[in-house]
Amino acid sequence: MDRPDDLDKVNVPERINLIREALKLDTPPERCYPTEPHGTKGNMKIAKGCNWCPFKQTCYSDANDGEGLRTFKYSKQYIHLTEVVETPRVEEVL
Repeated sequence: MDRPDDLDKVNVPERINLIREALKLDTPPERCYPTEPHGTKGNMKIAKGCNWCPFKQTCYSDANDGEGLRTFKYSKQYIHLTEVVETPRVEEVL
């Protein structure tokens, strides 16, 4: 079984405290997570950890060629896309 080295492991309590402090700020922190692929068409979405952040709209204001995040309503959740290559066939929330 392959186990990660100690240097590869995230210090979870430290990470939680860092994010809690960042949420108290009046200005957005640096992006905490990289974007992730959504599907196979080339669309990119924000990371799960960014979904509840109050700064996501500000933080990603440069997304989609400067238009900002585009949000789509799927059956069980909203997906915030940072790059739309092919428009999803679900309702877009404005």
